[in-house]
Amino acid sequence: MSFLEKRAAIEQEYGKQMLQLSRSMNDVSQQHSGTYGNAWQLSLKVHEIIGEQRLHFADNVTHVANDLQLLLENMEEKSKEIEELGTKHSQQLADAEVLSQLVHCRDKKGKGKEIDNEGYN
Repeated sequence: MSFLEKRAAIEQEYGKQMLQLSRSMNDVSQQHSGTYGNAWQLSLKVHEIIGEQRLHFADNVTHVANDLQLLLENMEEKSKEIEELGTKHSQQLADAEVLSQLVHCRDKKGKGKEIDNEGYN
């Protein structure tokens, strides 16, 4: 499990617990009236929003972690393809150099015979 996946799990758990806490305390707020009751209700609402935001953040982190994992896999695949192409092209270059040397040697031998033939004419 990656860092981001662990972070998302922590955020998700924290968000769930925050929502559970704020909702479980809602009954207590009903017992109070006036300014104290209003402040208590507002505090619970703030904590409920915090819980929801943490869950939303956990989802976002999970999506980022998944996207990064796909990117990593894609990069590894492309790196392997590039390495294979490099090996293939290196072999083709080596083969071309050998052929070039063979042609060069053949041309030297052919020119030598032409010179010898010209000398006998």
